[in-house]
Amino acid sequence: MILTGVNTGGVEVKASYKGIESRIINVRITDAIISSITISVKALPSDASEASIYSGGKLSFAAEGIYSDGSTSPLTNKVIGIQVLWILPRSMIKAY
Repeated sequence: MILTGVNTGGVEVKASYKGIESRIINVRITDAIISSITISVKALPSDASEASIYSGGKLSFAAEGIYSDGSTSPLTNKVIGIQVLWILPRSMIKAY
């Protein structure tokens, strides 16, 4: 299930199947806007600012959005609403 916020406020989410219920998760829907993006190499600590690979090697990157209310959200594979544009020097790498 994907929950999409339509109005600000709070909502409790839980699942139920054949009389068995999950725990409740409280979701806060805010009017926050994205204020910055951080990137990191998935195999390194999130604060690393350098990485090395050999010619033919591969690195996986992750992007995270930081919002005006201080919340964060992964952006790496977002295709709806937010598109992450990876900027790379074409002469040195092959991105896909």
